[in-house]
Amino acid sequence: MSYQSINKIVLFCLLVFNPIFGLAQIDDCIQKALEHNLAIRSSKIDAKIALQHNLMAKSHLFPKITFNNSFTLANGGRTINFASGDLLNPLYGTLYEITGNDNFNVDIPNFKEQFYPNRFFSSHLDLTWGLYNNKARQGHSKTSQQSDIYNLQKKIKEREIVKDVKKTYLEFYKVYRLSAFQEELIEYLEQVTHKTKKLIDFGYAEATDLDYLKYELAKQEQQKLTLEHSLENLKDKFEKILGVPNHHPMETIGDDFLLDGFEKMTITNLDSLVKKKAQYEILRKKEMLLNLDYKATNRLKPDVRLNLKSGFEGFTDSANTKDNFFYLATIKVSWSLYEGGKNKHEKKKIALEKEKLTITTDDYMIHLKLIIRKLDTELASLEASLKVLEKKKELSKRLLDNERKKYLQGDIDMISLLNFKTKYEEDVTKYYNTKISFIQNIIHYNWLVTY
Repeated sequence: MSYQSINKIVLFCLLVFNPIFGLAQIDDCIQKALEHNLAIRSSKIDAKIALQHNLMAKSHLFPKITFNNSFTLANGGRTINFASGDLLNPLYGTLYEITGNDNFNVDIPNFKEQFYPNRFFSSHLDLTWGLYNNKARQGHSKTSQQSDIYNLQKKIKEREIVKDVKKTYLEFYKVYRLSAFQEELIEYLEQVTHKTKKLIDFGYAEATDLDYLKYELAKQEQQKLTLEHSLENLKDKFEKILGVPNHHPMETIGDDFLLDGFEKMTITNLDSLVKKKAQYEILRKKEMLLNLDYKATNRLKPDVRLNLKSGFEGFTDSANTKDNFFYLATIKVSWSLYEGGKNKHEKKKIALEKEKLTITTDDYMIHLKLIIRKLDTELASLEASLKVLEKKKELSKRLLDNERKKYLQGDIDMISLLNFKTKYEEDVTKYYNTKISFIQNIIHYNWLVTY
């Protein structure tokens, strides 16, 4: 027994004894998509960036402490002239003449002071704290809301990727099954062709019958090539969704095992469901952002800032360090009383934006409810159709086998047999199309009704 045969037997056993084998493959593909998909990775980074913006805005609510230390050494440059000698010497000379006291110094020189001190040091600690900084508080609240919005967008993107992986996997599965069905039809026609040649030899069939069969075989080969091309396109699409090069879903050979893992979820309250959706939460977060902008238009709230400074400043030749120590406390209160009507116009603008957002929110709720109700009805119709089509497919196969026997016995002609073959082909194709459409709609429905 060849290695390929052993592989096929093992795979067949897995499919027979493990009905969710295909679902395990889907879970593996979903995991790879969540790890490698570019959109998911970008949304995660956006959420992290938004968090850092929030932490940066929060830092403005805390005091800022800085330490400054400097030493100045100067020589030359601009000087300040103090005419102390010119002013005091005549005065002391006059006192000497009046009092006769020679203790007065009448030889006082003029004094020149350098503009920069020769040796000056400064060492101090500054604390700046916005005790009530309305702008900083609003900024922190806005970045918090924006960070939540990015996290919700990341959640939405992840759920969309999961949905796309499942739907694309099932589309791949459908095309693969139809491709395998084409192989069965070609094999069937080849068998009929072989027996028709024998019937011609014995005079029970005509040469034109062989031409009909060859034409039908050529048509099936063409359809097979079309399906193979579709299969390659789906592989490329799957690779793009996953973000993993050369990773394609396994070409399974099961039949109805995929149906067992997809069941329609039930809902009781559409209003409650919509309000828990991430899309609805984003709209509410945006409304909160507008409310914060509206509050920020109240410029009459003052900003209160506290500045504390303490340290040492003085000349290096100072003998008393106590004289060099200082502390300084300042409280600054400021607010804008009038800005040319800016606040009034900004409030009107925000009110209009809120009105527009309310319309968008209401429209989202109505639209989502309509989609869910419509899809609910469509699923019920597809489920009923699928049961009928499955019975038709089985009956069509039995009828085709019976017609094949009649043809070989000479009771019907080749045209009648090919007509039954075409009918069987249409029944099988419609069954698989309906089956996968039903499962994909269940996936979409569950995506709509989950949070």
